[in-house]
Order: sequence, then structure tokens, then C-alpha cells
Amino acid sequence: MKARRMIHLLCLCLLFSILLKSAVEDLAAATAPVLHDERLEITLFAEDPDLVTPIGMAIDAEDRIFVLESHTHHPPKDYAGPKSDRVLLFVDADNDGVPERRSVFADGIHQGMNLAFSPKGTLYLVCAREVLALPDENQDGVCDGLKKILTLDTTQRYAHNSLLGITFDRDSWLYVARGNTGSDAWAVRGPDGSEISGYGDGGNVFRCRPDGTRVSEMATGFWNPFNLKFDMDGRLLLVDNDPDARGPNRLVHVVPEGDYGYKSVYGGGGNHPFQSWDGSLPGTLPYVAGTGEAPCDLIDCRRTGFPEDYHASVLATIWNEHTIERFELRAAHGTVHLKDKSVFLSGGKEFRPVALEADSRGNLFLTDWVLVDYPNHGRGRLWRIRSKEDFKVKPRDYFGYAEVAAIDVEKPLEDIATDAAFLRHAAIGSLSPDERRIARQSNESSVRLAALLADQRARDVAHLKGYLSDSSPLVKRAALVWAGLGLDTALQPLLVESLSGEIDTPMFEAYLAAEENLSGRFASDYRARNETQAKKLKRRLDSKVIIGIARDKRFSDEVRALALDKIPAGEVEKERHWIGPLALSAAGEVQLAAIRQLGVLAEPKPVWPRSHRQSPKKARRTAYAQTASFPVSSGRPKTWNGAPTKISPNGPRPKISLPPFIHCAPIAARASAAP
Repeated sequence: MKARRMIHLLCLCLLFSILLKSAVEDLAAATAPVLHDERLEITLFAEDPDLVTPIGMAIDAEDRIFVLESHTHHPPKDYAGPKSDRVLLFVDADNDGVPERRSVFADGIHQGMNLAFSPKGTLYLVCAREVLALPDENQDGVCDGLKKILTLDTTQRYAHNSLLGITFDRDSWLYVARGNTGSDAWAVRGPDGSEISGYGDGGNVFRCRPDGTRVSEMATGFWNPFNLKFDMDGRLLLVDNDPDARGPNRLVHVVPEGDYGYKSVYGGGGNHPFQSWDGSLPGTLPYVAGTGEAPCDLIDCRRTGFPEDYHASVLATIWNEHTIERFELRAAHGTVHLKDKSVFLSGGKEFRPVALEADSRGNLFLTDWVLVDYPNHGRGRLWRIRSKEDFKVKPRDYFGYAEVAAIDVEKPLEDIATDAAFLRHAAIGSLSPDERRIARQSNESSVRLAALLADQRARDVAHLKGYLSDSSPLVKRAALVWAGLGLDTALQPLLVESLSGEIDTPMFEAYLAAEENLSGRFASDYRARNETQAKKLKRRLDSKVIIGIARDKRFSDEVRALALDKIPAGEVEKERHWIGPLALSAAGEVQLAAIRQLGVLAEPKPVWPRSHRQSPKKARRTAYAQTASFPVSSGRPKTWNGAPTKISPNGPRPKISLPPFIHCAPIAARASAAP
């Protein structure tokens, strides 16, 4: 009887374990991200507790998978995990999607971000403020020790705007992506004394030799480029997060001496006249494609075993949108252009893709942070994506291309006038001094603009005054940006040269920004680094400069109208004694600008009650009554000026718009009588 009961109990336990395993598998399948291509499949390769909060990843020539496990990002006080970041090693020798071995390759790491292998097989790690080599000379699967290659010196302590991405080219040059360090001063130093530094610039890409020597900047103008990789044609691509108030996030092709428009000294808006996010500012380059929010990594699909129709595509992980996006690209004029964009993979709220890497078998691996929480939280997954069938596609060696792609320029003086931004950029960089002289004398504004940009790269300011008085607003705008960024206050008297001839709004805004940089204390404060963060430096333009232009009849009506529109609202009341007559007697754009300013002055403004005894609801109702000039105690009226109202006393104060003549005529009349 006892034996029978024991057998019955064992059978029940076995059945329960089978049901439990089936339920776990069903749950995993239900929570797995969904591929949008039925020819591919995704499986879970590893998960917590064997792997937690994974970030960067790299795979060596033997298909061993190295995953950076974060424990120092923002660990909570009661965090039970290790005290340092680790690099875990996974081995799946039989390629069945189940690792036979998991071990710790390296630890003692602080704020690790990304991993990459050099062509010689050494693993490198970029941390927020240093780059480390992790050699394993005897190939026993354990790092021989952390060797410091580069150091970032900065007071900034936020990891996601410091050193971020890392990759190598075929010739063993090491490339690192740096974030904007919150506009703090920074310096990257190598062991040979080579150094690059900045303050208030944008994030950048720099390179050095594998031992950290010969550090030099390659490109600038980024926000926070989280990672970068070469495609199979030798083009360096990166994914860049967007400024706080300017989008989109970007997929970018990085070229030598490229400026991609962002400068942290002017804040996170991304819309200062000396900033650009889309290549619209002369001298800056456009992005390849906009991405979803918080892109983290990318990969050329030719490194996978996916079907051949993926061979013109790049994948990018989009952390904040639970997706991987696919970008189909076409090559032209030295760069790549977006042909089509689609969602490659999507998941639920507990799917946060970070790193992408492929092995020599064509498998694509993906690290998953899992939760939205930034602090270390103890969750994590590693996914494998592969083709369901053998498409007989051999993945290409990452270092198999001949050399880093260069843009060929055969006829610089012709190519500088092209609309192709990257070809034009390369042509400008190849102009000789004689070719620059010829370009300055061209009748084509695009050629003169190219000459200016070439002179700017060569730091040849001798011709800046001529550019400021050029007939083209685009050339004058570029000259103003050059002068303003240079912070040479001796150039300030020359800025007025730009206000002659044809003017447009972007050019005039660049003029005001240049005046702002050169006429106050900003230039000296910047040089002295009087603020830890450059974006906190004060830039003030005396309103008298704008008012003086608006009143000066020696300037064209176009310039005066632009100046009138820029007079601060607080100054209009003080200046109405001369703005009023302009609204009555001036003509064209000046009159319209004066009317607009007086209209702003005359617009009804609420008198918000000061008594703290009123409830918010009553305060809104009282303020609205004072503004609208009709009682609301018995409820809102059904009509106002003959029109039905849709006003809630609990909502915001409505904006009452009156025709311009109602706003301006009485005030203009009073202004004309003012002494």
C-alpha cells in the first residue's frame, strides 16, 4: 500500500513538473518579442538570474559570446547584485541555442557601456570615463587583467552622456563615441600624451591606435551617440539620441571632419541659430534616417545569415519603443540614403533591446534590459534570431572589407557646387589654396559658400569681412556663424557688414546670435570657463542694438522689419512713441511689423487674483471675468461677440483675438501724440 502511494505521488510530481514546464514555455512564448518576418525565428538564449541588466555585447572568431552585465549604473541601496560590472562568457559549441557553459570573463568594472573585438582578437571595453583592454593571452576564458587605454577627464558623472560606443576598423584603428558631457569641460588623454578636449561642444567621435596613442577627433556635433559600427562597405554608422526639445533620434553616417550640428553650450533645444540637427546649417551634414526614441545599437544585416533581401538593410535597437527598426538603404554620392523603414521586431513593455551582434554562423544575438527602470533591477535576457531555413547565405567577415570607405573627389571645383552634401563636404576638404582663391571669385553663391567653409577649416580669417558683405544671405549666414563661434570680439564691429543687401530671417537670427556672443561677457566667460556647464553661461544682447537697427532708416525696410519683430515684448511699451507712428505712416513690411508689435501690446491680459484664500477654480473664474469683461457668476454666456462660446470655467483662460485695427489704431493714435 505504501509503495503504491509512493508511486502515485511520484507520478503526480512528474505530471506537475511537465505541466509547470509547459506553462513556463507557454509564458515565455507569450512574452517573447514578435518578428515581422515569418522566415525568421527568435528564441530565448539566456535570462536572469544567469544574466541581469545586460548592455554591450561582442562575439569572437570562435563564436563565444561576451556580454557586459551592468551592476553599477544606478544600483538601489538594497541592491543584492555584485559591486562591479562583469563581462560574462557564454559558449554554445553545438549551435543548438542552449549555452553549455557560462562563466565570468572579467569583473571589477565601473559603469561599463559597450564591447568590441580588435582585428587581432583582443576584447576592448568602453566605460563612462575610460577605455580598457581585456586581454586573454592563454585563451583560458578568463581576462588577464584590466589594462587602461584611454581616460576621459571631466566633472560630469552621468554615464549616458560620456564615453559610450566603441568599434574597430580593419587597420586596427579604435573608434570611440563620446556624449556631450552635459556641456561640462572634458579631455580625452592617451598614454603618449596625445589629447583632445572641449567645452560646450557636441558629442564627438575620435580614434586612436589600439594602445591608446595618437588620439585625434574625427567628427563632432552629436548629442549622445550610444554606439557605432562599420557597415560591410567601410562606412562608419552610429545611432544618436536627440536633444531634449528637438528630434528625431538619428542614424548617422560619420565622415572625417564632419559636423552634425549640435553644440551643448546652446542648451538642449537644438534650435539655436548656431545649432542644426538636419544639415540645414551651412557646414553641417544631414542624418541618414530618423529613428525611434533611445536607439542603442546597430548592425549591417550582411553580417547575419538572413535572406538576401536584407543585404541592403541596417537594424537598430530602439530601447524606449520596445522595437528593432529596419532601415533599407541605397548608396549614392559617397553616402547612404533611406529607401524604406519598417519594424523588424516588436515586444511588450518588458522588452528593452540594447546590443546587437552576429556570429560566424549567421545568428543574430540581442541583449534585453527587460524593464524600463534605469537603476539596476536584476532582470535580463539574451535572445537569438536566425533563419528558419538554410538560405545558403554566408555571413561576411566584419573585418573583411579592404579599407575604410573614402569619398572620391575627382573635380573639386565642380563637386563643391553639388547638392549632394557628403560629396560637397569631401570636395571642400580637398580644395587647394589656389582653388579656394578661384572659388571666392565665383559668380555662384554655392561655390563662394564652399570657399568660405574651406577657409574656415583652414582658419583663414583674412577673407571673413568679404564674406560678411556677400550678396547671398546663405554666405552671410555662414560667415556670421563662423565669426560668432570663433568668439574673437575684435570681429564684432564687422558684423554690421552683413546687414546690407539681401537679407532673410535665418541670416538675421544668425546676426543677432553673433552679436550676442561677441558684444557682451559671453566670450570672456567662455574662455575662463566661469561655469562648470557651458550651457549655464549667460548670453545677453542689449535690446538697444535691435531697437537701433529698427529705427535707423539707413537700413533697408526688410532689415528694419526683422529688427522690429525681435524687440522684446517688455520693451515695446517703452518704445511705442516711435513704433506707433510707424504703424500709421510707414509702408510695407515695416508698417506690418509695427502693427504686429502694437497688437501684442494691446492684447488683453488677465489680472490674476492675489488672494490665497480663493480656490483654484474660483481664481480661474475671477481672472476670466476680469479678462473677458462679462460676469460669470451665473454661468458662462452662450455667446460672445455673436459667436457661441465653448469655455469651461475650470479650463485655461481663452485667448481673445481682435482684428488688428482694433488693437493698434487707438494705441498708434496715442503714441503719435506722445512727447
